[in-house]
Amino acid sequence: LDKVGGFSFSTVKKIATQLLECLHFLQHPKIRLIHTDIKPDNILLVSSRSFNIKLIDFGSSIRNPPKNIMHIIQTVYYRSPEIILDLPFSYAIDMWSLGCVLIEIKTGEILFKENHNIDILNKIINICGMPPTIMIEKSPIKGMWFGFHQNKPILKEKNFNKKILTSKSISNFLFTNVDEEERTLERRECDQFVDLVKKMLVYLPNERISPIQALKHPFINSPYEYSYNEESKQNLHPPEVGNFGRPHTVSETNLIADFDSFNFRDKDSSIENFQSNEIQKVQSFQSIPCYDLKDRKNIKRSPLISEIDEGE
Repeated sequence: LDKVGGFSFSTVKKIATQLLECLHFLQHPKIRLIHTDIKPDNILLVSSRSFNIKLIDFGSSIRNPPKNIMHIIQTVYYRSPEIILDLPFSYAIDMWSLGCVLIEIKTGEILFKENHNIDILNKIINICGMPPTIMIEKSPIKGMWFGFHQNKPILKEKNFNKKILTSKSISNFLFTNVDEEERTLERRECDQFVDLVKKMLVYLPNERISPIQALKHPFINSPYEYSYNEESKQNLHPPEVGNFGRPHTVSETNLIADFDSFNFRDKDSSIENFQSNEIQKVQSFQSIPCYDLKDRKNIKRSPLISEIDEGE
């Protein structure tokens, strides 16, 4: 992405839809997984023509609700405010990361590009405003970064990074990195995209848009064109959680059954104890070689991908 710039809105929509469906699927009551590391490096392309993707790397995933997590989670650029502030977290952290990722794959630029929590928080504040007082008051580390003036939280002066003090909204960030002609021609789509991302980058986790809500957002607004094979055409009875508005495929149904029967040693641990072949099922229901989303140039030159495309 940093070499070729961002993708078109239509491509972003295809990628976003598949990621939202994946996150919705992971919230199934028999799976209950928080991925915890949504980022472009973990999104692979099956085909450069159709932009079918795979979400990978479930090594740091956590069963929901999480308890007694002592290690740092989420790659710093995509880290949610509740993780930065050392607050309880849930599925919503994946939606925050996804909002950051969608802006990055549209513009080719990382939204919050800093290497330390305080600098990331500083950038978040400059784009999204100050976190709600209730979040700051509940944070066990509030004294490190925040003070109060007239009962309102403020960042302590020593924590200001003077390089990023200029306030910049999500709209400004996007429009700065979107071609003016494209902005004019696709203004409605651009406005819808900004609205969706803003709903993903809401501070309070319980007010952040969920995957199923996002799938109904006007920017997405169209059914996901799922590539059914003969096996998946069977009309299976969907489980208690509606899955993307379509029946589960055989592979998905088997995966749910596998999760239901597998005896986790620690119900709150990551999925890394899960059998390796089941990890492969979670990562993808198709055994086709993939390429990193960031490696777009190599994808287009790859003869292997050409062979895959011809066989679709």
